[in-house]
Amino acid sequence: MNTVEKTNLTGDSDAQADGFEDLSKAIWPDPAPGSDLAVHQPRLRSVLTELLRRASNGSGSFPLADAALSPEECAAIPHWPEYLALEGSTLLLPRYAQQLREIRTFVEARLLSNATRLPDIEVARHLQEILPPQRMGGTGAGPNQVHFDNAQQRLAIAALVDAPVGVLTGGPGTGKTTTAAALLAVRHRIDTGLTPDQILVAAPTGRAASRIGEAIAQSAARLTGLTGSDRAFLSSIATVTLHRALEWGPEPPERGGPYRRNALRPLEVRVMLVDEASMVDLSLMHALIRALPPEASLLLLGDSDNWRASMSVAFFLNSSNGPARTGNSRMPSGIDSQPVWGALAMRSRPSTIKVCLTSHRPRALKPTRFRDWWWVCGTVGGP
Repeated sequence: MNTVEKTNLTGDSDAQADGFEDLSKAIWPDPAPGSDLAVHQPRLRSVLTELLRRASNGSGSFPLADAALSPEECAAIPHWPEYLALEGSTLLLPRYAQQLREIRTFVEARLLSNATRLPDIEVARHLQEILPPQRMGGTGAGPNQVHFDNAQQRLAIAALVDAPVGVLTGGPGTGKTTTAAALLAVRHRIDTGLTPDQILVAAPTGRAASRIGEAIAQSAARLTGLTGSDRAFLSSIATVTLHRALEWGPEPPERGGPYRRNALRPLEVRVMLVDEASMVDLSLMHALIRALPPEASLLLLGDSDNWRASMSVAFFLNSSNGPARTGNSRMPSGIDSQPVWGALAMRSRPSTIKVCLTSHRPRALKPTRFRDWWWVCGTVGGP
């Protein structure tokens, strides 16, 4: 995240003349003369100017430390909740703070819900058929030796197949789409009432939506454990942009817009899968969770390299800090029952269930990347 330019927060004449300073003055007029807080208002209004500038680029927030505010100025922020909001160590526009609170409420409600879990024995049986254990070692030597092990993918499916809220991360080529396709097939086999039109796969852009649709089709062809019925089911699942799924329109909020799908007219889905979730901005994520029916599960997929930079999914990550298990009754004996480095499923509620997939070339990665993954996933052990 870029730091805030000092000139943008001090009102210097060199600050960029883009109209946001005039806008902030129109929104936040000068306080009454003699007010105890009046001395802090010009400085805090410059913070509002920068927030408005960043909001025009899709991110109405920045770290409190970047503003370099004095303790007195920080203490004055709560006195003007209609102009500024402080969530932890982040400064936000009030509307974004409200959206974050609603996302938090949504996640907490889903994690406390008594959603019916699929029978463990059935999950283990169909997982064994659709994605049997596979482990191969390359013929090379040293750091370039190729290792393939699908235990991480199997662990992800067992953990996320019936999770009310789930997160699946990993770098490019780690098998996120294959895992998602196999997960949907496992769920379909057990939950026979689940139809393709009750599953929606979406992405923030048309290109990403097209890519995930093609990737699911390729994964369905590549998974040898699938039946013809499984492949027909996967090929019938719609992939769309989030804006199309939510039926975006030009209407203003006071006329029910801009999304026609909302709490009063929710999506008719039972499973919602969002690819490239790190690209979803806060307002779009907020619109999505408002449009999900209470019984729908939400699975977010994204590149682990970009995940932490997304404020829209930050709470999903933060809510997954809890007791963890890598083995459970869904995993057959053998390699899958052992702690798998780089992948950790959070099964204990209330926690978002999160699995991080790592590369099939573990020994070729730099140690700093390993530490990053261990920190993001909360995993134990090592390669």
